[in-house]
Amino acid sequence: MKKYITNIKYNKIVSICIPSRNRPEQLVRCINSIIDTVDNIEDIEILIRFDNDDYNTWSKMDMIPDMHNGKHLPLKITKGPRFGGYVDLWKLDNHLYSESRGEFQFHLNDDAIMTTKGWDTKLAQNTMEKVNAMSGVGVSSADFE
Repeated sequence: MKKYITNIKYNKIVSICIPSRNRPEQLVRCINSIIDTVDNIEDIEILIRFDNDDYNTWSKMDMIPDMHNGKHLPLKITKGPRFGGYVDLWKLDNHLYSESRGEFQFHLNDDAIMTTKGWDTKLAQNTMEKVNAMSGVGVSSADFE
C-alpha cells in the first residue's frame, strides 16, 4: 500500500523563458498562444530577453496585453547587450533561468505556438504521477485542483 504525502509545499509556478531578436510579431503570437491555452495564469511567469539595440521588438511590446481574464499577466521583460547570435544562445537562456522563480523552467523559441489547452494543468498532473512512480510513495496535493 502506498503512503500519500499531502502536506508538500509546492511552488506551482512554471517559468517560460523566451529569448528573442527582431521578431516582434512572432513573439507576440507566441505569448498570446501561451495566454490562450493556460488554465491558471497565476501559476506561470513569462520571461523575455532581447538585445538593447532591438528597437523593433521593444516598440511592439505594447501589443502584449497587461491583463488576462481580469488577472495581471506575469510578464518580465529584460534587455541587455547583444551576444554572438545562436552561438551564444546559451548565455541568453542562462540569464533568463537566473531571473526565473519557477519550479519548472523551459525554453521556448519566440516563433513557437502553444497549442495544447490546459498545458499547465497537464504538466502539474504528469509531474505528480512521475514523482509517485519514481519514489514508490504516493503524492497528492489539493494545490492542483
